[in-house]
Amino acid sequence: MYFDFKITTWERITVPEEQEHIVSEKIQDGTIETGNDVFTFIQETTGFDLADREVLDETEESMTPEENGGCATVEIRSDKDELVWSNEIEIDPAPEFPNGFDDWQETHYHIVAAITEQQIKESWGCNYVGEVIVPSPALKDASTGELWEIAKDWTDQFEKEYQGREWDGDYFDTIEEFVNEKLFPNASN
Repeated sequence: MYFDFKITTWERITVPEEQEHIVSEKIQDGTIETGNDVFTFIQETTGFDLADREVLDETEESMTPEENGGCATVEIRSDKDELVWSNEIEIDPAPEFPNGFDDWQETHYHIVAAITEQQIKESWGCNYVGEVIVPSPALKDASTGELWEIAKDWTDQFEKEYQGREWDGDYFDTIEEFVNEKLFPNASN
């Protein structure tokens, strides 16, 4: 049986002095991305294996599946090299931004502002002209973490509902109506 652990480490590559400048440029412009790329470049340009490689001591670090895109970082394998167990995990895909991140962020800002305004009004018990404020059932007894989730969920819902919509001056009215329906789902319009 084998117990395999994925690690990260640093390696140091040295190249002939006359190649240092060009290798540095190629790394910075993205042409060379790995140590193997350096060796390939040196071999192709000089015809010789003139680069040296050393693993830097004490730079090894273990990896988590999260750092490895959900792929395993620990495996147990049989004597026949068959996988017995791994710590591979499923990672939620990146959040969806149907209309792009900037639109999502703008919507999120307005929803958070509306929730915050409602909470301030509820803490006062009335609005600035003395009208009694009806507490929002959607926010009743919500913790800070729950409010964060509510704001995120409402933002995602709004963005999906209006995906691809070209706004023609009615964005603010639409989002205000959307948030009011969420804050007071049983209110008559």
